[in-house]
Amino acid sequence: MTVTGIVVGGTTYASMDAIIAERMEVLAKLNALFAGYDPDKIAALYADEPDIVRLFNSYQALSEAIDRHTQLQQRNENIRAAWQLVRELKKDSNA
Repeated sequence: MTVTGIVVGGTTYASMDAIIAERMEVLAKLNALFAGYDPDKIAALYADEPDIVRLFNSYQALSEAIDRHTQLQQRNENIRAAWQLVRELKKDSNA
């Protein structure tokens, strides 16, 4: 199922695939920032804090959009399954 025009954090994405790809890019950027991270030298990352916070927030927003989409898909599948059952029962009762 392709969904278009999804807005996350002020950015419009053409599809869920684009959101998933963006989340992977954000994660790669976070990984790069934390490469060689030493918890005993946290001050070494102070200069990167704005980027870290921005990327973290972006990752969270993208993840929430993906979760909402997944939940919506599940709800749609549940409704379609019940609708199909009703159609089959109705067909059987008319036979």
